[in-house]
Amino acid sequence: MPDTMYKPILSDMISARPDFWKELISEVPEVNIFQLVSYKLSNYPNDTRHIVSCGLFNQKVRVTFTG
Repeated sequence: MPDTMYKPILSDMISARPDFWKELISEVPEVNIFQLVSYKLSNYPNDTRHIVSCGLFNQKVRVTFTG
């Protein structure tokens, strides 16, 4: 089963700002996630943290990591 836990927050972000996609590489969430993971692995190879949650808090994206 694909990981789709990001969909509720993505829906909130789109509702708040319909032009949200203009700031991203792609309109396909999986492409953006792949690009971010690739960037992290290339630029921070010793960072072994994983994202465990993501949400909006005071109209800002808030990300929580493991480790």
